[in-house]
Amino acid sequence: GADTTEIELPAPPPSSATGSGLEQPVQFSSQDSLVIFFDEQRGDSSTLFGNARVQYDDATLTAHQIAILQEIDELRAQGTPSDTGLVGRPEFQQGAEGFSGDRLAFNLRTERGRVVGAQTAMDEGYIRADVVKITEDSTIYAQGGLYTTCECIEDPSYSLHANRMKIVDQEWV
Repeated sequence: GADTTEIELPAPPPSSATGSGLEQPVQFSSQDSLVIFFDEQRGDSSTLFGNARVQYDDATLTAHQIAILQEIDELRAQGTPSDTGLVGRPEFQQGAEGFSGDRLAFNLRTERGRVVGAQTAMDEGYIRADVVKITEDSTIYAQGGLYTTCECIEDPSYSLHANRMKIVDQEWV
C-alpha cells in the first residue's frame, strides 16, 4: 500500500493574524498529496488528495479530497467520480453523530456544517436529504428529505417525505 503522510498543525495563538478561535490542533493526512495555495485575495488554502483525513477535537472528516480554507477555518470535502459512482465519498463523524454525502462543508470555529446528498442512520431509521445543515447544538435542518426504517436507503420500499425537516435532541446511532 501507499504511504500516508500525517501532519499536525498547532492551534494558532489567540493573537494570530487570522483571528482564529481554534483551541485544539488540526491533524490531517492524505495518501496522495497535499497542495498549498497562497492567495492574498481569497485567502490561503490547502487541499489533501487521496484517502484524505482531517481531525479536530472529536470531529473527523474523511474523503477523497478535502480543502482546508485557513482564513475561515472551514473544511470542504468531496469524492471523485468514477465509472461505478462516487469514490471517496465524504464521511463526517463528531462524537456519536455521523453523516455521509456527495459534498460536505464544516466550519471548525462555529461547528456548523452543510452536507449535499446527505445520509445518516438515526435511532432505528435512516435519513436521506438533498441538503442538510447542522448547527452547533446538533439541530438538523434538511431540505428535500426522507425518513425510512427500510435498510435500503437508496431506494426504500417505504418512507416519509418532506420538503423541509427539523430534527432536534436526538440520540444518534
